[in-house]
Amino acid sequence: MPPLSSLASEISPMASLIAIETVEGDEIDLNKLEPSFRKATLSMAMTAICCGKILESIPSVPKTDIAMVMGSHFGEMESSFGFLKYFRESGIQRPILFQNSLHNSTLGFATIQTALVGPAMTISNDRDTARTCVECAHDLLLISPFVMVCLCDVIRGPLTEHYLTTFDFFHKFNNRAVAFLFGRSDVIAKFDLKTLATSSLDVWLT
Repeated sequence: MPPLSSLASEISPMASLIAIETVEGDEIDLNKLEPSFRKATLSMAMTAICCGKILESIPSVPKTDIAMVMGSHFGEMESSFGFLKYFRESGIQRPILFQNSLHNSTLGFATIQTALVGPAMTISNDRDTARTCVECAHDLLLISPFVMVCLCDVIRGPLTEHYLTTFDFFHKFNNRAVAFLFGRSDVIAKFDLKTLATSSLDVWLT
């Protein structure tokens, strides 16, 4: 498989990588976050905080100019486990747990928290999730000056070892959020933004 930096330049030579940020699950204490995070899962919180770091680094860019692509290999697994556990024990299907178990829940929470109002979508494509997200981001640059990609997965507890053993690519993604900001070369100069080498992506996405 070729490095993603090669793929990115083939897809859109006019696109540039502007920023990369990461957040580790061990850094987040949900009980100490502001009230707006009260119903957030760890995945939701990590995604929102990671994207927030990117936005803090580009204060001159209007949020209306930023699209978002959320990538998750397995979605909101903790909510899914909670939904199934509660249903097994009580026979009741709790709507809030079902609602939060959807892949789009993470994206929805993050865009609300960060006040992003541009085009947004969620992608899950097995081991090619990250690569597909970046391909989609480069397509979105046709209609949006900037696109933020955020990848986040959280699997904790007894099933962690099973997932890490079964899915050999998953170690670098679990319990972590990583966000990338891409921009069209024709608008980067307008905001006086610096760019990064696209090879910076390879450690995450190959």
